[in-house]
Amino acid sequence: MTHITFERLSDLAELGPDGGLVGTARDDEARHLASCAECRSTISRVRSLLTAARALPHEVAPPPEIWTQ
Repeated sequence: MTHITFERLSDLAELGPDGGLVGTARDDEARHLASCAECRSTISRVRSLLTAARALPHEVAPPPEIWTQ
């Protein structure tokens, strides 16, 4: 079995279920995800990471001691 690449799983996680594809390619990936626990687990972890990253503040102020130098 050939797994979906990590890069493609990342795209799918960010773009949603169709991942920007149409037709046969989308159907092939959907079938693979339905039958492959490893790829489902990977895409789930990537989605969790994206959700956590989006919840971070957009800007982080540097610590005050940085400005004393």
